[in-house]
Amino acid sequence: MLTDEEIARELGRTPIAIRLRGKRDLRLPAPSKNPSLLTGEQIAQGLAIDTHSSMRLIDRGILPGYRLPSQRAIRVVKRIDLLMFATNPMNWIYFDPDRVGTQAFC
Repeated sequence: MLTDEEIARELGRTPIAIRLRGKRDLRLPAPSKNPSLLTGEQIAQGLAIDTHSSMRLIDRGILPGYRLPSQRAIRVVKRIDLLMFATNPMNWIYFDPDRVGTQAFC
């Protein structure tokens, strides 16, 4: 779980070279594009809450997740962890279960 900058330093390459190699030659998806992971924004849309609220749930350890190793603060949660969180009635104080899956701002 190293950043592109850390990998580049270890290999004596530039961070751009590392990104290009991963994208072009190895065809690696961006870490936030992994289908088993959900970003803070996707979580917010799914739970019909504010994006900042989903980030706070992760930062406070209420929702099990972590930050991806990058300069941007991208927080992700495993899809199964979110499903377990959302179906536990003890966690319903953090969102309105009746709004889950609906358009929040119709």
